[in-house]
Amino acid sequence: MVKYKVDTHITVKNGTYNNLKNVSAIIPLQKLISLVGKSGSGKSSFGFDILYKTCAGLNVQDQSEENIVINPIPAIALKQRLSIPNRRISVSKYLGISDYLHKDLSEDFCSKCNGQGIVLTLKENHCIISPEKKLKASLHPNIKAIITKWEKKTKVFKSNIIFNDMNAREKDEFLYSGDTEKKWPGLEIILLESIDDQEDVLLSMFFDYSPCKTCSGVGIKNSSKYNDRFVKKFLENSLFSKLVDPVFSIIKQIYKKPLQRLSLGQYQFLRIIAMLMKVDCGMLVILDEPTSGMSNHDTKKLLNIFHTLISYNCTVITIEHLPFVIRQSDYIIEFGPEGGSLGGFITFQGSINRYISHDSPLKKSIFANYQSNPNKILNKNINPRSFLGVSLKVGDYNGDLKIRFPEKKWTCICGNIASGKSLTVDAINRAFAKGPGAWIIRIGVENVEGRNKIRRPQYIDQKPIGKNSTSVPVTYMGIMIAIREVYANFTNNKYTVEEFSFNNSSGQCPYCKGKGYQQNKNKRYFKKCSACNGLRYNSAVSNIKYENLSIGQVLQLTVTEAISFFHNFPYIVRKLTFLENTGLGYITLGQSSNFLSGGESQRVKIAKHLSKKLGDRTVYLLDTPSRGLSLLDTKHLTHILHEFSPKNTIVTADNHPHFVLEADWIIFIKKGRVTYQGTVNNVPKILLSEIIGT
Repeated sequence: MVKYKVDTHITVKNGTYNNLKNVSAIIPLQKLISLVGKSGSGKSSFGFDILYKTCAGLNVQDQSEENIVINPIPAIALKQRLSIPNRRISVSKYLGISDYLHKDLSEDFCSKCNGQGIVLTLKENHCIISPEKKLKASLHPNIKAIITKWEKKTKVFKSNIIFNDMNAREKDEFLYSGDTEKKWPGLEIILLESIDDQEDVLLSMFFDYSPCKTCSGVGIKNSSKYNDRFVKKFLENSLFSKLVDPVFSIIKQIYKKPLQRLSLGQYQFLRIIAMLMKVDCGMLVILDEPTSGMSNHDTKKLLNIFHTLISYNCTVITIEHLPFVIRQSDYIIEFGPEGGSLGGFITFQGSINRYISHDSPLKKSIFANYQSNPNKILNKNINPRSFLGVSLKVGDYNGDLKIRFPEKKWTCICGNIASGKSLTVDAINRAFAKGPGAWIIRIGVENVEGRNKIRRPQYIDQKPIGKNSTSVPVTYMGIMIAIREVYANFTNNKYTVEEFSFNNSSGQCPYCKGKGYQQNKNKRYFKKCSACNGLRYNSAVSNIKYENLSIGQVLQLTVTEAISFFHNFPYIVRKLTFLENTGLGYITLGQSSNFLSGGESQRVKIAKHLSKKLGDRTVYLLDTPSRGLSLLDTKHLTHILHEFSPKNTIVTADNHPHFVLEADWIIFIKKGRVTYQGTVNNVPKILLSEIIGT
């Protein structure tokens, strides 16, 4: 490993980016440092866009001074990724273990999987959905459409045979090996040839990613002789020696698995491990919410890794919201006091001991002892009268996972990484699906209790909203067209609704194409468009003013200002009020989504779903809604969920302390098993500690 010579600290001078306002900071080295603050307060802009980019020798947009970071050191950074890439490889291939065995130990790659370690396997029960019917009628509707061209060629469907009546050989020929005499290559081959690699939905519907049986997921021939000992040897050649054992304890159970079979938490750990392989002594390591969604049990593993890095003279900076991690840090930099234009200041910097004495709402919430106020937990009057339930299989665990949760209450599903939280929420969504074809969606979900009590499910997953200049809060919320109609009607339709769209050539500024800013050739610098002054529209449209404001100027209003401006338009006000109630009253209507923080994007997405007029008896399902939110931000969201729960059912999958303690009912899952489900009042203290810490 290379060892870098470091000073005692790094100085950031007059940093300006996004909403940061000439911030300066002294960062001690060889410490664990947490950047804290409300969502949108400037943490990521400081950590990634100023500190990391400068240390990595990259240009920083909007920066007026060249030497904004004094005494920079080599840096590596890891941003959040909320989806697993659709790559048909095993964990072994992803980390480079297969390549190590191939190159260093001279093994040739496995020919069955081409060294990838995984193969696609047919989900028989998803293809044959009615085995009691005749062969063609037994197939999934999407497959019927795919095999239409084969009906004239093959003799398979000419008989009246029922799938359940076929013997093992006949089933194998139909599904896999084919029948030359009947001119049938096998359903598996037909589907693989018909479904494009990019059609993720169809692929995941009918195929699973499984470890290659020939090489056991390792990706090379003679894999049976390469056991955990060789994986550990690979790690010894790739990591600091003190990291080998803790990293091996994480990957020993997953290195033969397909990448697509990992949970998002496992994938997060995997990305961190891949990053660790590039870290040298004395480097600056910056991570964006590395513990998001993790239980206290998993967080401790990550903290152990961070402290090991520090023992090798590294400096670890995390953009962090989890109280347990913040309290374990050596140094704190707090941003605020609010988000957006009201943030961008450093409101505190200093040691954790000094931060304890700091007087700010965020600090007080971070150091609140969650078990010091038993009345908060024990005096809830829950008394559930009606229950919903579902059974499902979770990952590689044997047996069914059976859960029950009260109707018209708030249930929080929590547990360690890969326990099955997200799968459970997805199963509930499928179990209560309504409408034509819903029975197909429900395949694989059994013992559904209370289906008739629910009108519909509303699923809010972890996928981020689109990051581009044409996606702004009002377009995502679906009210931009209503705003355009206000202006078109004001002109007595002399101008069309389309002309008030900044995506339409008839209304947009011809110089910036409706973006409001211009970029240099390498797309690193963003500058307000001088032609439209950032308003996105051409001069003709900009001259049309309703209540003294053009539509471009309206997009520069904050959500709170716009609620007052559009007070005569209930639909617009209703949608904007949901944004305001999630704590986003400060963002502007036209703020590009690529300039929203992770927490802001998360709340815009949640507000959109909650603002739909779905009526009562809806089950709202939210997967890790706390992502990107400080404790102060979560209070806005939990307040809204409480307002919904008297007439609707709320289910969140989250380990965040605030969500766990605010819920009425808790389901704790461990290794595909329910270890506790019941009222929050009765949660055993040892279990509560494992979930959220103390």
